[in-house]
Amino acid sequence: MFGPGIACPTPELGIGAFGGANNAHGGGYSNGANNYGATIMFTTPIGGDVGKACKELAQEITRQRQLDTSAGLIKQCAEFARNGVTIDVEQFPEFSVCSAVTVNGRTAVASN
Repeated sequence: MFGPGIACPTPELGIGAFGGANNAHGGGYSNGANNYGATIMFTTPIGGDVGKACKELAQEITRQRQLDTSAGLIKQCAEFARNGVTIDVEQFPEFSVCSAVTVNGRTAVASN
């Protein structure tokens, strides 16, 4: 499954185990049985193009989310610059991208 509502066909391995016991007594006799077992299942999708298209869709969704994250960070950098907040990128290296963002000639990154 990739994201809400997107399930890409992939090979799958399933393993299950079960067990049970049975005992009966009455009329001078006794009877009992123990049952144990396991199932192993391997499934592989068929259909070819569906898996390829799903993989491409998953890659596009990932790329869009990365772009959205970058855009959000750029907006935050601009807000820091506008408000005069200075970031030390040695302490917060994830904000080094802020050095490429300026607002009215100001950046939020401390100059060294």
